Amino acid sequence: MVGQTLTRALSPKVRDVTDILSQCREKVRDVTDILSQCHEGPIRGHHGGNRTVRKVLQSGFYWPSLLKDADTFARQCDRCQRSCNISFRDEMPQHISVICEIFNVWGIDFMGPYPPSFGNLYILVAVDYVSRWAEAQAMPTNDARRVCSFLKQLFSRFEAPHAIISDRGTHFQRQFTKLLSRYGVKHQLCKNTTQPS
Repeated sequence: MVGQTLTRALSPKVRDVTDILSQCREKVRDVTDILSQCHEGPIRGHHGGNRTVRKVLQSGFYWPSLLKDADTFARQCDRCQRSCNISFRDEMPQHISVICEIFNVWGIDFMGPYPPSFGNLYILVAVDYVSRWAEAQAMPTNDARRVCSFLKQLFSRFEAPHAIISDRGTHFQRQFTKLLSRYGVKHQLCKNTTQPS
């Protein structure tokens, strides 16, 4: 590329086509100086060969082997080669993140039985999925009637949520489902329940 003839484009106001590209016939030591400025200059962005050719032409330069030289230059650029083969298959899968407000989704479950304390064997725990706010109440039994009274207190304090997630144990069946349908709350199954061995 040493000693190639460059053509400097003149102003587009020139009417004659032969005058648009005039031969500068300046001997440039290295055409790679122009290519590097148009490819990896401070605001160029390491684009491919075609985009580099466009930048060279916008800068006002032309030479007969410009397309081949720009393509070769882009293929030999170390930074471009490290990032050029990234495709959609290499990207992380995109998952829709569900945005929910505070106190819109609650998780509910029983803990216990524990040794009796003031006649209570179980603890009913409800946790908000966004803020991790926990509500708990000690109970003597783990039946649906007590769960429903607990939920009524919860709904009066924090409004009815959009969904409640539970393991669908026996205490989360008929009465529980009726209460949720009356308040318009969806009942969802917890996906990672662990059963004791």
